Amino acid sequence: MVFKEMDHELLLDDWQRANHEVGVAGFHRDGIVDLESWSKAPVKLMFVLKETNGEAENIDVRQRIKDASIKITGWRKSRVLQRVGRWAFGLLNYQDGIIPNYPANDGVIYQSPLSVAYVNLLKRNGGSVTGSKRLDIAVDRCQDLIREQIDLINPDIVVLCGTYGPMQRHVCQGMQKKSHRVHQDDNRIYINAFHPAARNISSKELYAQVMEAYDNFKKTPA
Repeated sequence: MVFKEMDHELLLDDWQRANHEVGVAGFHRDGIVDLESWSKAPVKLMFVLKETNGEAENIDVRQRIKDASIKITGWRKSRVLQRVGRWAFGLLNYQDGIIPNYPANDGVIYQSPLSVAYVNLLKRNGGSVTGSKRLDIAVDRCQDLIREQIDLINPDIVVLCGTYGPMQRHVCQGMQKKSHRVHQDDNRIYINAFHPAARNISSKELYAQVMEAYDNFKKTPA
């Protein structure tokens, strides 16, 4: 399936208008970070997070990630992008039942997100903690838009970064559990991961959680 970039941008325009109608200020565009890198990726990988933090104005999340890949920025210093970069590297390079070693090289960490789709359920600024009730209400309101964005991007693997609950309730009710932390809806795989900003678990433990869940799924008989 060919990615229809214009359709995706028009969807984001509709989303911005819908947010404005309910009084949500600021809109953060997101999606496939870099189309050229995405097209070369061995697997189409999407990360679904909650909302951005510390960005009150209209921004393009994709450009923020691109900037962080080449220079020191606030995003480059973020534990969220660092951990997403490690997970992206691991999933993009997993093959033949071998989990890639935990990446420590900055080049790997900040280049890997260029090959993925990075989206937030709430395309706006938030605080350090996203209230579960507020998130649930917003996802319910935007469920059709969220579903359409996923379908337009058409990933093979979706990593739900602390977003499994609202996604399961409102967007992907057809997900069926296949193994520990892994669900499937048709041919699309969903990995239920902790949020990458989690403070009570180390970066190495989070990497192991995501990669071992995927490895167990791949080794589970169909």
